[in-house]
Amino acid sequence: MNISNKFRSHYHDPILALLRQAGRRPLSEAHIAAQLKLRGGARKRLRLLLNSMLQEGAIQRLAPAAYMLGTAADLISGTVEILRSGDGFIAPLNGDPDIFVPRDKLGRALPQDRVLVQLDQRAPSAAPGPRRSGRVMRILERTPKALVGTLQRGGRHYYVVPLNPAYPQYFCVRDPLNARPNDRVVIQFAAWPQQRLQPEAKIIEVIGPATKPSLDTLAIIKQYDLPTKFPPAALREAAALSAASVDERRDLRALFTFTIDPATARDFDDALSLEQDAQGRRVLGVHIADVAHFVRAGGALDAEARQRGNSVYLPDKVLPMLPEELSNGLCSLRPQEDRLAFSVLITFDGQGLPVHTEFCRSLIRSRLRLTYAQALAALQGDPPPDGQLSAQALSSLRQVHRLAQQLRQRRFAQHALDLDMPEYEVIVGRDSMIGDIRQVMNDISHQLI
Repeated sequence: MNISNKFRSHYHDPILALLRQAGRRPLSEAHIAAQLKLRGGARKRLRLLLNSMLQEGAIQRLAPAAYMLGTAADLISGTVEILRSGDGFIAPLNGDPDIFVPRDKLGRALPQDRVLVQLDQRAPSAAPGPRRSGRVMRILERTPKALVGTLQRGGRHYYVVPLNPAYPQYFCVRDPLNARPNDRVVIQFAAWPQQRLQPEAKIIEVIGPATKPSLDTLAIIKQYDLPTKFPPAALREAAALSAASVDERRDLRALFTFTIDPATARDFDDALSLEQDAQGRRVLGVHIADVAHFVRAGGALDAEARQRGNSVYLPDKVLPMLPEELSNGLCSLRPQEDRLAFSVLITFDGQGLPVHTEFCRSLIRSRLRLTYAQALAALQGDPPPDGQLSAQALSSLRQVHRLAQQLRQRRFAQHALDLDMPEYEVIVGRDSMIGDIRQVMNDISHQLI
């Protein structure tokens, strides 16, 4: 049954008027119906209208069928976030600052649930000052978010222990769905009966044994709901792209341009060049792949990139923000291939001070792809065998290094902070087991970029 516009327009304001008159006293659905003289089918439409007003935030529900105005100063609806400690925060739907809720006042709220919170008396919503606190009064809407956990068995009963420590409780499941104890499974909230201490869930997918390392990446992807496929519209848009339009670009293909990236990198999104101008000054070129040329605002690729936000790098897999036609193709500055870029050309004097800067859309051609290890070896006087690194490449690399160190010394002379934090690379073997953990040193090759 749908609510007609006529029914909504006729009863929407009278309902608000009744709740306004009641003040802090909640009104039941039956009382509202009696006051509005609604019976039969109209009573069913009233329930639908109340649910609609509830979703809009115009009213709040305190019990299965008891309502108050949604604008009460100490009643706020929001989304739950729970910390490892068990305490929670409520993010109000209106964008106001978070509300702290201690673990003993969360009730049966779970992470990402939409709840109604009553603020503590000492911190009314309009008062500035310390962080507000409150208690969860009611669950307005359970989150549909799926969880990853480990299936366990106790006697004749099955339950799932979530991987996310924000869930202190386990979930009872009735049907193991052919999963075995200690299997990783994906579950979805089903119910939380009042008479039970633990919530119920249903298994919607079986990942496999928790002892099988090759499934760890899949478990992480499922746990954080990371997208692994691109929508057909985005793939069609990517397949139709080309780098044919170069008319209004500055042709910088004559520059000796090179990239430096980790050995495992597949997408090369920035490159360097260094030349001298007519006055003998150094002109550093920093060239970034012109992604905006291909990802047009409002298109399918733009929408998907906004949704993803970034590429995700896992030990044995990369989930790119853009399809491979772009991330590893047209937007990757691969050697010996013409590429569209956005370039900045910075002219430095002898003391390393920038004296001129120029930005332009460009057409470049990388001549060389170096790894950090190769660049470091060359700078330390141990270049690869003859033929792999030309004299021009070695000269350009050393000139960029001298400029980088000059700029670095100037920064620290001006009391710059050294925020070099330890970084580690996890090496995964063919058996999906961790083979090694290596520290990535911030050596002179990394300081080039």
